[in-house]
Amino acid sequence: MINGQRENFKHGPNYPSWGPEQIPNPWLKLEWKQEKEVSEVVVYIRADFPHDGYWKSGTLVFSDGKEIPFTLKKTGEPQSIKFPATKTSSITFEDLVWNKPNTWCAWTEVEVY
Repeated sequence: MINGQRENFKHGPNYPSWGPEQIPNPWLKLEWKQEKEVSEVVVYIRADFPHDGYWKSGTLVFSDGKEIPFTLKKTGEPQSIKFPATKTSSITFEDLVWNKPNTWCAWTEVEVY
């Protein structure tokens, strides 16, 4: 999780989010001290449109190297990425693809179940 706050229709200091500005090849790694069994990731994209763009696809990479591609839509609703239960000590979001190059993309919240 970023901070437990799911409000994603605004941006600025009162609406925290994770977004690496406009750098190429961004990634985000979530780590745990010990392995956990997980089967779903829920992403809340920052949806302050038209200010924001969004990452339309990417890859989840688990601590054992297993990779799962995912796609996202242009919506402020939570988006679920479901997969077979996997034991892991980390999940890294890689290969993030902008819907339009050099737009402001960010996530307001990421939840792992």
